[in-house]
Amino acid sequence: MRELVLESLPELAGEQKISYTKLRTEFHNYAVSTYKSGGENAQATAEDIRKTDAFFAREDFQRALLDRRMVEEELLHTWVDKTQCDYYLNQIIRFYEEHETAPCAQKVIDRAQEMLKCQELADRLRTDREAETSNSEITLKSTSFFRHWLNTGFYHAQDRESGRGLMVYLNNELPFLPEWSRGFLEVEDGEIPTPVLVGCVLDGNAIEVRFHLRYMSFLINGEPVYRPCLPWERVAALTDTDAFFFLLPITTTTYDQYETVKAEVLFRLTDTAAPESGRIFIAGCLADQVCGLPISGAARESGWREDEESPVVRSLPPESVLPFEICAEDADRLFVCVWFEQEQILALYQQTLYGKQAVRDGQYHDVQDAQSAVALACQLMQEQLFPTGFPMEKLKVLPEAVYAQWDYMMISRENREKDIELPVGWSAPVKLLGEEVTLEKLEELLIQFDAGRIQRMEWSWHTSIPVGEEQDYEPLRSLVLLKESGYVCLYFDDFRAESYALLEQPELYGNEEWRSKLVPFRKSKLFDDVIHRRFSSIRRHLSVIFSQVSWPSNVNFMAHGIWTYAEHVSHGRVKYNLDKQLLGDFPMERAHNRADALFYFSLYPNSAACVDDAGSVETLVVSDLKRPRLQQMLAQFLQGGFRKLRLTWGKETGQRQHIVLLQDSKRLLMAWVLEEEQTVKYHVADHRTYIDIEGKKYHKDIFQGRAVPAYLIHNSVTPLRNALELLLASIDRPSIITEAFGEYAWEKPGKPRPYEMLWTELISDTLN
Repeated sequence: MRELVLESLPELAGEQKISYTKLRTEFHNYAVSTYKSGGENAQATAEDIRKTDAFFAREDFQRALLDRRMVEEELLHTWVDKTQCDYYLNQIIRFYEEHETAPCAQKVIDRAQEMLKCQELADRLRTDREAETSNSEITLKSTSFFRHWLNTGFYHAQDRESGRGLMVYLNNELPFLPEWSRGFLEVEDGEIPTPVLVGCVLDGNAIEVRFHLRYMSFLINGEPVYRPCLPWERVAALTDTDAFFFLLPITTTTYDQYETVKAEVLFRLTDTAAPESGRIFIAGCLADQVCGLPISGAARESGWREDEESPVVRSLPPESVLPFEICAEDADRLFVCVWFEQEQILALYQQTLYGKQAVRDGQYHDVQDAQSAVALACQLMQEQLFPTGFPMEKLKVLPEAVYAQWDYMMISRENREKDIELPVGWSAPVKLLGEEVTLEKLEELLIQFDAGRIQRMEWSWHTSIPVGEEQDYEPLRSLVLLKESGYVCLYFDDFRAESYALLEQPELYGNEEWRSKLVPFRKSKLFDDVIHRRFSSIRRHLSVIFSQVSWPSNVNFMAHGIWTYAEHVSHGRVKYNLDKQLLGDFPMERAHNRADALFYFSLYPNSAACVDDAGSVETLVVSDLKRPRLQQMLAQFLQGGFRKLRLTWGKETGQRQHIVLLQDSKRLLMAWVLEEEQTVKYHVADHRTYIDIEGKKYHKDIFQGRAVPAYLIHNSVTPLRNALELLLASIDRPSIITEAFGEYAWEKPGKPRPYEMLWTELISDTLN
């Protein structure tokens, strides 16, 4: 133990601690220059090899490879990664094979080998994704089609020896490629796919194999097949490898034939695109699914019937133990109904690449025969895939306020192209309050939203806020539906100051393989797993949602497994009010902060300066310890304490950006200055007047001794503070705020004063 500690902390033994700061920086530069995105195309170029050799020749790098602290902090993490070229990873392996007593040598070797395998898988995935999608010649010799066939035909298969499921292996080694599969089926994203058909003949029976987007189905002599029924011996006699494998999902034999079946399947896999490293495992999984019949004797069911005093014993055929499944899909989901013949139960599931998810209230008892099972399954899946109407009866408490914003471009285009009847009152935004809100009006708005004619719809209920907290507007809880390059369902709760978003595929949330990323949405960002490609994925949850929003506190994180946080990092009520505007498109009047609240900064400025009425200047370099003073300066300005306040981001002259706040007799101006573009724009206080101005005909007012357009002057603190906060929250991409229609304007219509003159007036007196 002492030796291990001294290896990591040599200073404890009196040795001088080695600094690797410079090496870390230069390794970062090396890694960026040889970066292989996602591990694809990781084969080293001549330049990669030259740079790698030069790095390995460095004495400090060689020393770091033998330093336990560096190995544990860097090598086992960022310094051995799939984004590095294959030559570097192989050099790492060679180094530690030659220095087998080095700290964590085998762990580093194992990680490097794992990264090389990740690169191999990434290249295979890219190759299959880019492969031709023609269905004119369907063969398992095609790597892309082999991947599709294996991912859609064997959801239950697992390796009998290890117990590992085939889908687990496929998600890691041969994941499903929906883009390729849609191309194979010649269907666009969002369309319901039509299967590709292949015919086979076995013992004089015509068998139709149907390749769907997410599953396979079969007809024998025109009749659908819902469970395995083909004898193994007859299928194994087929000489055509493709036909053999195409029929395998409906082939069956007894449990004790596992080794025989596995050997035959393994032999046949050599004539397919199955990766050599995975053939034994794949063969074991397929054999396990085929060998599902009991060894001998009929299956028997024992059970009690309500009207009997003794158990009922029924003899059932051996195949009753095999899965009896009816499948149906739309553009996004696959549903499967499983009939358990022995228990006479039909259960509805959603099948995903990670397993089956039971549908709530989807289990039905006393389903006595196959015909009844199929009829009920078809009805249930029709209801799931193609719902009709809206579950308005679930909305037990009507909202007290309803707002809707029409998509005027969509309505105008429809009217022009299809000559549709325009929605009643479409020329003005919808606003319903109190008794004006009825179930009929809500349903009509939902119909219009479903048709794509509404951009934003809000249903709000009154609520309260916790004791001790205050806000300047009436507290609400609001359900918001938004349409913008996708659909989003949000819920804002003023009591908790929390916002939630409806997951598009809640059944996948939390799986290790599932990855989501932040993407721009409205004036903020959302994780892509809450952006719905179609309204249908929101619509199917409306029954639950309406029940939840009828009462306070029912919507929260993972409530009913469908909600997640809209913002995963909480910054309290100040940031929440900004999120309501940036994400939910709430007007300032129903989402602003109090004048005395602290400010939220997405990125703190590098410096600040203020000027009082006497002309005295205070400058501030904004370090962590100086942030409270920055908050004080902003508060003092809003209280009338300064005539000017400057906030600056960046240090390099010509690249900086500034917010300048000006005050004159409680009236306020805000300017946005970009050095690189040499532009100065001012926040517009009176939007209606600004939009309606014609030429030079506009009202002017005197502000700090100069005539300025009156529409730029704020006469109260709240709107100015709100505009400032929105820009501070978006300072990493300010154009989404400053380029919004009617929000910012030049100093005056027409030609503004030269940039140099404005710079001198606004900024030069506060810079050292």
